[in-house]
Amino acid sequence: SELKPTALDDWESMLYILCWVGTFGWNSKTRPDNTDNSRVPKQLDRWHQGTLEEIAKAKRTDLDSSNDFQNIISEFNPRLKNVDLLFDLVEKLRDVLIDEHPDNLRGALKKLGRQVNTETGMHEFVILSDPFEERAAKWKGLSESLLMVLEDSAQQARKRLRK
Repeated sequence: SELKPTALDDWESMLYILCWVGTFGWNSKTRPDNTDNSRVPKQLDRWHQGTLEEIAKAKRTDLDSSNDFQNIISEFNPRLKNVDLLFDLVEKLRDVLIDEHPDNLRGALKKLGRQVNTETGMHEFVILSDPFEERAAKWKGLSESLLMVLEDSAQQARKRLRK
């Protein structure tokens, strides 16, 4: 991206890492029985194959809607102890990062519109807004909200461990 990096990029990266861990486990002991090093769930294939641009587009597409994201987290490994806590955490992080915004800031994909090229008279698609760019200006408040989600999830995990 041509955008200046913000803390939101780190939060987004953490979200991808948590999804990867949720799918493959922490190590070979927590890897799903049906997953060897060569098998990657279909939904995550696009996260590690192709050019950097293709991978970035795949991740943005998977983050863009709750339904697409549900396909990712549906691949989480049930053998992971307390995987439900991880499931809840990544859903909440995604909600704050992507969904809890006005329409022009919601989502992960660039919003396109059509306009008429005055020279050719042809309709062209133009970028009306980029939610990541729009949210970058609000990175500090969003980071505080994301940190609250992380702290709440940590508290839930501590409660469960005490039982």
